[in-house]
Amino acid sequence: MEKNKPSEPHLDENLINNQETNDNELPLTLKETIAKNKKIIEKNRQILRK
Repeated sequence: MEKNKPSEPHLDENLINNQETNDNELPLTLKETIAKNKKIIEKNRQILRK
């Protein structure tokens, strides 16, 4: 077995939970999806600034 073998990536459990909640939502229009994604991106930027 190689010692330099990189570890396998692991799924983020929060991401899995978010996918489960998103499956229950009604399909969004393209503009609604873009607006929602912009809000999520801004929220993530604020988290990263902390």
